[in-house]
Amino acid sequence: SHHIFDPTHTQHDDLSNAELKHHIMWELEAMQQSDFILLNFLKDSKSPISLVELGLYVQSGKLIVVCPQEFYKHNYVHILCEKYSTPIFNTLKEAKTLLKNSI
Repeated sequence: SHHIFDPTHTQHDDLSNAELKHHIMWELEAMQQSDFILLNFLKDSKSPISLVELGLYVQSGKLIVVCPQEFYKHNYVHILCEKYSTPIFNTLKEAKTLLKNSI
């Protein structure tokens, strides 16, 4: 059996310091427990937290990355993933296929 953790929280700015700390700690714990981590860089976003998470897990063997060519740090993300043999795709659909075939 597999569990899916979705850390999406659209209202980070509305959280108190204690709530934000709780959410961040939950995210970190969920990533540690996960067999797979799917990072999806959106083409029009800056994604500073996702870039940090990429650095934390690029060597873990559990990361699958989606990074479209339009993402402002596309080259950096692709080079990092290539160096550490981390699967990287241009579309979420491609990444989902790998994920489905891996579980």
